[in-house]
Amino acid sequence: MKKCSMTDTAISPLADLKFRNSAHPSLRKAAAGGDAVAFSAALQKSLAAAHKRFEKRFSDTPFVAAWSAAIAATDSDRQLSGLLADVVRPHGKKRQKQLQPVIDHVAAACGSPDAELSGFSTIVAAELMLRYMDCLTADQTVTVFCRLARVDAGSPVEDPLPATPQVADSISQLIAGGEVAMVLSLLQESLSTSKSRHGIGARQLAGSLEDATDTDGTLRAALARRLDEWLAPFVRVAGWAKAIRSDWAGRKMLKRWDGLLKQTCLLVTPDGFITQPGRSDFDAPYETESGIIVLHHALRLSAVSAGSAVRTLVGQVVAGKPQKAKKRTAGSPSRRNVTRCSEESDWAESAVLRNALRLDADVMQLDWDEPCPHLNLTALGTRILEDRWQSSIRVNGELHQPAGDWVCTCWFEDKEVVFAELESGSENGIRHVRHAMLALQQHFAVLTDTVTSPDAAAQIEFASELQLAAGTTTEANTITRELLIHSDGPSLRAVPTWLEDDRVCQAAGALSADDRRLQLSAVSPGGVTLPLVLDWHPERVASAADWNRLTVTEERRRLTARDAAAFRVRIGNLQLMLFRSLRRGESLRAVLGHHTPHETVYGRVRKNGTIAPLVMVDSDA
Repeated sequence: MKKCSMTDTAISPLADLKFRNSAHPSLRKAAAGGDAVAFSAALQKSLAAAHKRFEKRFSDTPFVAAWSAAIAATDSDRQLSGLLADVVRPHGKKRQKQLQPVIDHVAAACGSPDAELSGFSTIVAAELMLRYMDCLTADQTVTVFCRLARVDAGSPVEDPLPATPQVADSISQLIAGGEVAMVLSLLQESLSTSKSRHGIGARQLAGSLEDATDTDGTLRAALARRLDEWLAPFVRVAGWAKAIRSDWAGRKMLKRWDGLLKQTCLLVTPDGFITQPGRSDFDAPYETESGIIVLHHALRLSAVSAGSAVRTLVGQVVAGKPQKAKKRTAGSPSRRNVTRCSEESDWAESAVLRNALRLDADVMQLDWDEPCPHLNLTALGTRILEDRWQSSIRVNGELHQPAGDWVCTCWFEDKEVVFAELESGSENGIRHVRHAMLALQQHFAVLTDTVTSPDAAAQIEFASELQLAAGTTTEANTITRELLIHSDGPSLRAVPTWLEDDRVCQAAGALSADDRRLQLSAVSPGGVTLPLVLDWHPERVASAADWNRLTVTEERRRLTARDAAAFRVRIGNLQLMLFRSLRRGESLRAVLGHHTPHETVYGRVRKNGTIAPLVMVDSDA
């Protein structure tokens, strides 16, 4: 009786494989004869060089597929994700023992005739074949390889969607429709289906990249909040392509990809991406499964220069370099050395305001794609504010419901400040405008809310809430209404310029802190203006602060809070004038001797009393 190297049920899949004319004869011969041992040996030999190149790039990451564990939606996928988490640098004698549960799970899924492979399971199986085929038996190798050959990459099976379905759907489909096709085309390049799969994968990846980014590479705000998950499929594909020595994208797409990576680097802080929850241990190097490591590998696989500022920044974060500049001197960085690294995208509905590409940078990030905008702030490399910038408006006691979306109506950047203005829609004439200004040299920021009613007698009650980052604490000043925000890095002072500075005086509003939340409020007829000044300059920590509301006039007539508001704040050698015109005037308006037709003027008060404007926003036509 003739002896076979595997069962009859396993011979059929091998015999059904269709090879390209360029496929190695040993693969074709082993498959035609149903010889699992010979096929496994020939396949392993054909992938040996690619295996070494892949391992060299990802040696510290046991499974790069684990970067996408968040999309594991089925019970089987979640079980597989848990098994991957238990694998830690599988080398030496423990290698087989660590990998065996993963191998058994994948082989069982691929061997079940009725089981559908999800996108997550498919990329795990493909990586297992490339990196750890020597740990599989010949039968397991054939079972997995043949099952992957039958995956219909053109019509991927959709996984059940977790929370935030629109974002999860985008990431899941990116993997199932783009990455799976591309990876399988590279792993199984000896098969006749590899060329068509490569085309499908390239088109899907290019389409996903174009749909998700602005022309300069800025990622859509919703995806930026799950940045590492969205980047991961592209990085894995780039790694596969480098290992197999094949192209994964055309020149146009690669240019956009490099732009995306450079824009993404603007979101990097010592504790990770500013759009995502940060880590607490800044002194330890990043773990290989952490989000920032995905960007690190993406840059290494890209055309971005190894000596560029963005590569240096990310490399320092991954290496766990300590923060350096808690004792910065006044005026540094100098005007000559300020690198412009702030960007705004109306299409992506996001903006990043940043003073330098350094670990100790001041970074503010805004997005407004949802009814409640997000605001994140890192001061001298330390996370201070994060998540939603919430608010509520009551008009004559009734809750106001905004209508329409937030839009960025003004963006300004020079060597001193970066400024963004947001405005929400309204059906009843209630106008809500938000400002975010970051100083690029002097380590302070201004956050302003203004609300105006068409009815001068309407009572406006406004409340706003900012989320403090983990690890921060607050302390109330016993004399003034300012709050101190303490962190592991710098201490910030929050100055409520719309309130009387002396606690003894009565104020129509408040600034308080509760359960890691800064709460701001104000009440006024016709309109309210709430400029919050945040200051963290090391040389002003011990300086006293004072502030007051200023008188605004037009043609010698004193204006009400519904028409305009202005404030002066002084902290040490820093003195600011903050002016907002809530309703367009008939002529120039005056404050502190400064006459202006502008809707907004933020400026420094010089020693001689004149105003040196930092930001001037024109009035609406």
